[in-house]
Amino acid sequence: DGVNASFNSLNAVLMSEGHRPEAFDALSQQLINLWSILKAPEKDTAHVRRFCMGEPSATNLAHLFYQVSRWTQYHLEVVKGCDLIQRREMLLSDLLDHLALSGGVPDEAHSQ
Repeated sequence: DGVNASFNSLNAVLMSEGHRPEAFDALSQQLINLWSILKAPEKDTAHVRRFCMGEPSATNLAHLFYQVSRWTQYHLEVVKGCDLIQRREMLLSDLLDHLALSGGVPDEAHSQ
């Protein structure tokens, strides 16, 4: 269908050797950037570097696409977790400030 062709779907890129090196380089760079942001240890990335980031074959490109998707998902979960921790810390700080201002006495309006 025309939609996939116009958006250069992954399958179209895999089948087109002309676009493959460019897509391979872009996905490789995206993955390296994700690893840098996440401070991923070398031992966690060595396998992908060794087996998927050598030759821009259709198979390696498919594996890179999967790895970028996987690491992006992980990055989003890390960001979400950090946001929740930051929110909890702000709420805890507000609670401690409230207790300090009230002299450690519970607020009667909220205890009923």
